[in-house]
Amino acid sequence: MSWKGLAVKSKFSAALTALLLIVLLTLSFHKNIFSVVPAESFSAFQHDSETLVLGRIIADENNKALPLGAGIGFVGISDFIYIPEYILQSYQLIGRKTLEPLTLRPAPLNDDNWTEGVSRHSARIVVLGSGLDRYVGRKVDVQGDVRTIKAVKYNYQYANLDLTGDLLRVDRTVGSGVTVKISGDPVDPSTMKFVAYPQQYGVQGALFSGMYKVLSQSLVALNFLNSFAFAVVVVALVFLYSKVISLQFAVFFLLSVAFSPWLVAFGRNLYWIPFAWFLPAALAISLFFSRTPRQEILVCIFLFCAFVFRFLAGYEYLTSVILFAAAPFVYLAVVAAQREARVLNLKRVGVIFSIGVVAFIVALLIHATVRGDTVWQGLQSIYEVDVKRRTYGDPSRFDPLTAASLTSSPVGVLMVYVNSWTTNLVKTIPGGWFPFMLLWATAVLVYRWIGRNIQWRADTALFFVFLIVPLSWFVLAKGHSFIHTQLNFVLWYFGFVAALLHVSFNGFKLTLLGLGVWMRKHRMEEI
Repeated sequence: MSWKGLAVKSKFSAALTALLLIVLLTLSFHKNIFSVVPAESFSAFQHDSETLVLGRIIADENNKALPLGAGIGFVGISDFIYIPEYILQSYQLIGRKTLEPLTLRPAPLNDDNWTEGVSRHSARIVVLGSGLDRYVGRKVDVQGDVRTIKAVKYNYQYANLDLTGDLLRVDRTVGSGVTVKISGDPVDPSTMKFVAYPQQYGVQGALFSGMYKVLSQSLVALNFLNSFAFAVVVVALVFLYSKVISLQFAVFFLLSVAFSPWLVAFGRNLYWIPFAWFLPAALAISLFFSRTPRQEILVCIFLFCAFVFRFLAGYEYLTSVILFAAAPFVYLAVVAAQREARVLNLKRVGVIFSIGVVAFIVALLIHATVRGDTVWQGLQSIYEVDVKRRTYGDPSRFDPLTAASLTSSPVGVLMVYVNSWTTNLVKTIPGGWFPFMLLWATAVLVYRWIGRNIQWRADTALFFVFLIVPLSWFVLAKGHSFIHTQLNFVLWYFGFVAALLHVSFNGFKLTLLGLGVWMRKHRMEEI
């Protein structure tokens, strides 16, 4: 076969591999097909945050505007309360669905609080049944007294229906035979309460609301496309890392993502849109392959847009997103043998960092337009309310939990993310092994440094370059990291878990090689 034929065959194999990986990763993020995350955790992970996007979709669907011009927000029935029963109502309110009407009888509960399942003290009734949360927002006729279902709470086989209004005007005598008729008509938009979430600009709200209309009002389709976008970006990074860093690191990066209980859980979430965390990194590394100034400018424009999109969606992990994009070029600058290559890669680091900072400023100015009557007032609000709350603000100005986060030690916060894993590191490696793996990798690097091993510089650079990525947020956004331990472990997967596995694996290879040499030497001595 000719060289041209081999090249075509190689490209076909690469394309087929990429397609297969995209399919598998998409199904993993969307359906958890490899059971990386426990089923109960996967099904409900960060639904509270996703309801912020659903709130925007529901508002647009019912021709409502979120207060304050916010891009995302919550929606509930009647007086909104920040508790799960109300937060998660969005999943029932989205889509103007018509359901089958129901006729039920209250449960036969009679005590100081209930008479035949009707509350003596508030607008509540208790019935036997399940699946009634689908009827949140629907009208309910309790023996002629018509109300709206505000929330449904379950207690064993009982469903507690929390209704609008004051005490029900019904017969409260034992044996009165009260009936409950629940309407299946679409929810009346006038009963909905919309609450803005101005802490973020919320560009993903407008994005998914528009897509929701195009996709025949399918929330499943939105989650699937979100998973698909993340899979495409991850596979692109795998191929790019294999060219720029090494095939081994690229494989470990793929494994660290595909079998990460954190990234798999985040993968389909409409608020977090993790593809936007990694997209700048994929675009930035494309600078390595730019051959003309025009190509470089084009890549920089796309990179700027990706950063702006990420920051308009949310400021979480801002420093890590920028450093993750620049990390490969820091690595290349350290391992470069020639001064020209080092200078070129450091310039690229500066370009990426500068684009990230400018993009953040642009996103901040856009966000400020909806946070105050003027841009300046909006900037002040963002700084006083959000920046100080997440970093190193005055504890006396915030609630007790936030105050505790602001007075915590950065080292103490970091140790939580080293020692307090509640999940696996990857599917087959317990999180409890993480600190020992850190020690092992460090020992491997020290041993290689002492022995002046040829691989020492590359492995050390890879390890510490990607270590800085999560550390930047853990330390600089200490307040956020102190509170959000249910989220921020995901930062370890911005390249560092891959680097840790890479260095650890090299250490095992080195150990086995040394053991083999020792055994051969021992046999020769016996002979």
